[in-house]
Amino acid sequence: MKNRRNYYRILHVQPDAPVELIKASYRTLMHKLKHHPDLGGDHATAVIINQAYDTLINSKKRQAYDAQLATQRSTASTSQQNSGQRRSSAQAASPRPQRATVRPAPKASQPPPKDEKFDINTPPEHRNMPRVKLGALASFYFEAQPKVKHQGTIIDFSPSGLQVQIEAPVAPNTKIRIRSQQLTAKGLISYCKPFGRDRWRIGIILLETKYSQRQGGFFRGSA
Repeated sequence: MKNRRNYYRILHVQPDAPVELIKASYRTLMHKLKHHPDLGGDHATAVIINQAYDTLINSKKRQAYDAQLATQRSTASTSQQNSGQRRSSAQAASPRPQRATVRPAPKASQPPPKDEKFDINTPPEHRNMPRVKLGALASFYFEAQPKVKHQGTIIDFSPSGLQVQIEAPVAPNTKIRIRSQQLTAKGLISYCKPFGRDRWRIGIILLETKYSQRQGGFFRGSA
């Protein structure tokens, strides 16, 4: 088995150190630093120091030891080069996979807030309805004439019903489609009453509703 200890490091000298310096370093280790067993030093450590000293002060042993060190360095260097070449070849053969881009999950849209209770006696113009503007124009299509457009105005609105003013009467229980800038809806006419000259007010029960403004309350309880 080859000795892989570095005797120069053990004696704390350079590889080109003269014999006088090696002897001085040996005396310092064994006596001043008290590595000698008679001075309380560790026996195994003293054995290693003596092996290094005996090798380096003998010219033939030192020459053979230097050749051994050179062989060890050459072998280690060749091994490192071969290892690096193998890693390079492996990387070239199998390219590094691209790191997947982690994208943050899309934020879930917040559900519309629950409708607030309101006093039916509060005038519509005093209610807070940010989703549907009172007085907004809307288009209406009746079931009997689905392609004929009727114009009207939104007078009042709640989450379940709509009150509009139109220019033609329509029978109750008629299905109707509503389109405006604020909403698109389907509903059922609950009543139709005259409202001024050539105008009618109709109540609509909403069956399906889609708002252009997803957030916001419908009413405010206080006037």
